[in-house]
Amino acid sequence: MVDTDFAWGHRPAIVPVMGGVEIHAACRASAARVASTFLREEDFSRVVVLRRGYNAMTAATIVGSAVVWSYADHHGMELVAVLRRGGEFEMWLPGHHGHGPGARWRGVVREDGSIDWRRLPSGPALSV
Repeated sequence: MVDTDFAWGHRPAIVPVMGGVEIHAACRASAARVASTFLREEDFSRVVVLRRGYNAMTAATIVGSAVVWSYADHHGMELVAVLRRGGEFEMWLPGHHGHGPGARWRGVVREDGSIDWRRLPSGPALSV
């Protein structure tokens, strides 16, 4: 798992189950459920889990060849994504409390699991 910053005290839960793990991303909205995905044991060495906190009423977005699964709630606390090693992505995080155009990032997940990214000029949300 790659923690990129403080994400409001929530960590995605990685729960062992038969044949792999479930990744649970918590939601801060009181009436919301937990989003989750299943990751097969044979895929562990091919992916990384990215976690990125933010604070806005708009959900962050992440797209690209690296993205296997992602979740970001509209209560704006955390983006969780399962990313394929060797793939690329573009991520948009809303501005603090929704002010401003937000921040865009373009990155690549290296085969060793590290992530190289650079900030792009600010802009509107990405289409998912």
